[in-house]
Amino acid sequence: MKNLANEKNIGDKVYVPRSKIGLDQDGFSSFYCTTVVDRGPSKIKVDLPNGATSDWISVSFARKHIKALVVALGDYKSELLLIDPLYKTTLHHLRLLLAEDEAIGIKVRSLAELTKFWKEEQSEISHVVFIGHGRSDAIYFGVDEWITATELGNSLRVRGAPKKHFLFLCCKTGQQKFSKPFSKTAICEDIAAPFHSVHGAIASQFAQTYFLSMYLGGRTSKVAFNHAKDAIVDSTSFRF
Repeated sequence: MKNLANEKNIGDKVYVPRSKIGLDQDGFSSFYCTTVVDRGPSKIKVDLPNGATSDWISVSFARKHIKALVVALGDYKSELLLIDPLYKTTLHHLRLLLAEDEAIGIKVRSLAELTKFWKEEQSEISHVVFIGHGRSDAIYFGVDEWITATELGNSLRVRGAPKKHFLFLCCKTGQQKFSKPFSKTAICEDIAAPFHSVHGAIASQFAQTYFLSMYLGGRTSKVAFNHAKDAIVDSTSFRF
């Protein structure tokens, strides 16, 4: 989660992990939408239910928006057996962790479809999962075929857009040819991706542990990544 120390002022609306402010999980969102009531160097206090005020918490846990987007990249060939099941399990898992309007999904087969949706919806999106086929320098769209990291990053560029956390469940996209140029794009806060080929079940496991740690556990994206990496049941390697 991005440190927003210089962007949190008294009166600002923020989303804070319930676990970080002593609230029980209510079965809906792992986050509590509240208001900043006090701030200090790199820390804030927020309103709690029934008029109470939280203890000091690090601003690194407070976000302006919480919304996860799952993008399925159709290829016309493996959608029914691989992409659709992974898309559904990832999206449904996120809907267990977030409120109804905080986890959304889209299926596309072209970069144009993705770009149109992105320009209309990106402003409140904080985390993005790409599900599809990949290689060391590109990801596959059924219509456009191979799209490089730079091409993808350019298509997601929107002036003034907040940076996002990206998880790629696409083979080999954790290699430098893809992840380095994409991580340098204006829209990317950080990226996690498999270094080698990845089995669909392992990709699902990684995503679920990653978001459990980040959302329910209230951990930063880097710490959540380390937890997910340590939980992998085979030798698959992910990179951050």
